[in-house]
Amino acid sequence: MPDFHWCISSSCKSGQIHEVSLDGPVFRCHACGLRSCVAHNVPWHSGESCEEYTYRTRPKHQRKEDRASEKLVGRIAKICPGPNCGVKIQKTAGCDHMTCRQCTHEFCWICLASYTDIRRNGNGAHQPSCRYHSVDFEV
Repeated sequence: MPDFHWCISSSCKSGQIHEVSLDGPVFRCHACGLRSCVAHNVPWHSGESCEEYTYRTRPKHQRKEDRASEKLVGRIAKICPGPNCGVKIQKTAGCDHMTCRQCTHEFCWICLASYTDIRRNGNGAHQPSCRYHSVDFEV
């Protein structure tokens, strides 16, 4: 019987039908009252879902997800060029004039040029390879 589960208490010899699809992963023994997780075969992990329990108790799985997250952040984020900042910033929409929420430094998303310099010196303050550099505006 695939939905039959034994109680995991060492002092209880009872078991019962528990349909995970209907009752969820929390198994409550009718004989002794112990609550356990049928997905992990451990006492019920109160305060966290099965997914959270798996993540917390399987460091290899956690490290794999952490590496994947770091790789993604490395692809989509840039480091704020503000003095002594270094926070990672992601651009999701809008123009290329960025303002760091951490240090309020304003910079060009494309070339990381400071808007203090751009205001002072014009578009020539952008990196020559940047589409906003004044060379690109000549007729």
